Amino acid sequence: MPLARHLLQIVSFLFVAWVGHEVVAQQNEGYFFILFGLLMLAGMVFFIEEAYLPMILLATLLLSNSYSYSVSAKSFYVRFAVMALIVLRTGLGSFYRRSQGEIISHGWYQGVSFWGICLLAALGVLVSPFSIAPVLSFQRALSLLLLLFVCFVSLPSAAHSSKEVENYLVHMWKVLGAVLILGFLALFMGLPGLYTVSRLRLFLGNPNQLGHWAALFFPIWIWMAMNEKIRWQMILCGVAMAAALVLSGSRGALLAAGIAMTIQATLCYRRKLGALICSGAILIGVHVILDNGLPDNSFQEFWVRGDTLLTGSGRTDVWEVAKDLMKNRPLIGYGFGSTEYLFQQGYFSEVPDTFQGGHVHNGYLESALDMGFVGIFCIFLFVGAWLSLALRHLLRPRIKTKSYELTCAIAGVVIAGLVSNVFESWITSVGSLFAFPFWFSVALFLLMIHRFNDWKPGFRYAQPFSSQSG
Repeated sequence: MPLARHLLQIVSFLFVAWVGHEVVAQQNEGYFFILFGLLMLAGMVFFIEEAYLPMILLATLLLSNSYSYSVSAKSFYVRFAVMALIVLRTGLGSFYRRSQGEIISHGWYQGVSFWGICLLAALGVLVSPFSIAPVLSFQRALSLLLLLFVCFVSLPSAAHSSKEVENYLVHMWKVLGAVLILGFLALFMGLPGLYTVSRLRLFLGNPNQLGHWAALFFPIWIWMAMNEKIRWQMILCGVAMAAALVLSGSRGALLAAGIAMTIQATLCYRRKLGALICSGAILIGVHVILDNGLPDNSFQEFWVRGDTLLTGSGRTDVWEVAKDLMKNRPLIGYGFGSTEYLFQQGYFSEVPDTFQGGHVHNGYLESALDMGFVGIFCIFLFVGAWLSLALRHLLRPRIKTKSYELTCAIAGVVIAGLVSNVFESWITSVGSLFAFPFWFSVALFLLMIHRFNDWKPGFRYAQPFSSQSG
């Protein structure tokens, strides 16, 4: 994009001149580091291939969700800067292509599943003046609109084939693989802080983040294992993902991964479903052996945690309080993204000490608390529309092509995310480690079924994203 490069060079020159003056006049070295960081981010976002952009965004989200408070605090706004730069890159690129006579089409994502969640973010902006924290709600809703633009417009606009969709997914999965491998190496080297309350978290803020992140990407690993030549790196990453999922002790993550992988295997790998069932039986056998063989029933205490199983570690208690709070503001709720503020102001003082965190730990209930019945209607509108599309396009394929299996893997990511949100609250949390890969996977799913669908009878490929006008 020559135009983007020229504009970036002009802005960089002016910015360097201004920062240089500030450093010399005020002797403030902090401006230098701000300059250096911004130029690095701009350079990465503007000049690398599109396939690596999700990798950069995931890396910045990882930093802001680190177990180190210093790292997460200093990198808090970096993720939003990266999203803004990606949007700017798309805008400049579209402007340049139009100036060259190309026709730009974004019609593939215009459906109920897309507009349902966009309606939620837009309503969050419009009703923010009625929130208990108006500025916070406005910022949160605006940041969700930014994320949705990145996921549904900016990044998919560069995907002209199913191979490019595949590259997006593989590069995102590689971020998880790298974090897991480096994390386990650090664990073996004795780096402190990688466990909390006897549960593995590696570099992340808490064990649930690690478990749900692994659950979200497990369908991608299965698809890669079934369609590519098995290498030792893939085996190592698969073992690391399974270990992270299990050692995190997150029961919700295990359930999300199990449901997603079962549906994926049923759709694509029925002949190998028996082997998967046998593997599950072996795991159950190991459970019984360890449960009866370990002293003090430690296996039962770590995995099942029967004393908190029925209450979800305090989740059911906070859900009851949330439902009572909803009765006070049922229509538009307390304001977009205001649940954490409600915790800080003592609205959840009745919650027992067994519950940890500043969220309801249920994305659907938290959306209802934030935005009332209007918000939960938008969420269920999205979920219902997506499930309808998935059933219509994935059941009874004419032929199981590679694109079909890839789409089933993407659907597995979305299903794992939908289940995960029963136990965690991140579906509209832009700063979360999960919201971006989830919504981007939704966008890629829509892209596959509308433009690269070669497995249904009577299908005709849609027009490419951009074409030279005659």
